Amino acid sequence: YMDNGWYEITIIVDDGDTITEETFEVEVFNVAPTIDDVMFDKLGDEGDTISFNAIVSDASPSDNVVVTWTFPDGSIVDSPFAQYTFTDDGEFIVMVTASDEDGGESSEQIMVTVQNIAPVFTKFVMPSTGQKGEALDSSIGASDPGDDTITYSFDFGDGTSPLTTQDGGNITHKFTDSGSFTIVICAKDEDGGETCRTE
Repeated sequence: YMDNGWYEITIIVDDGDTITEETFEVEVFNVAPTIDDVMFDKLGDEGDTISFNAIVSDASPSDNVVVTWTFPDGSIVDSPFAQYTFTDDGEFIVMVTASDEDGGESSEQIMVTVQNIAPVFTKFVMPSTGQKGEALDSSIGASDPGDDTITYSFDFGDGTSPLTTQDGGNITHKFTDSGSFTIVICAKDEDGGETCRTE
């Protein structure tokens, strides 16, 4: 039986003189579709778009099987193939469900591990010379592929306390002594990813 439902069976017995006939019904139950394989990258970086592909089958070739993906933010995609962008690091559960038109359903949970990526400097404007006591302006910018807050730190190498800011990396500093100073600027995200530059 290639599909579920009620089927009528008739048995006829004929011995050449007499014909006997009897009819009865058989109920065939639906079998849920199966998820044969799920293909995806188990490891990715924040900001990456990861592709998912499911291969499913059903005992009845006439049944229409719908594949549904449920992603961590609650978004749903109905297709054997789906893509999702992970905007932060962590371990995330993705649910894939195969449903047929007769109410049969199978589900499977898969886990994706997303790694943190350190910020990358996109703007770096600093004076290379100045006068003692002069207010020197610097403008530093960075981007992060994840949904992270970036904190900037400045060590001016002149013995003053390092400066930390989230204000787009715009700072002013005065050197009270003349000389050459090694300045270390770092952009750090909330998950510990850090990129530093020395000037």
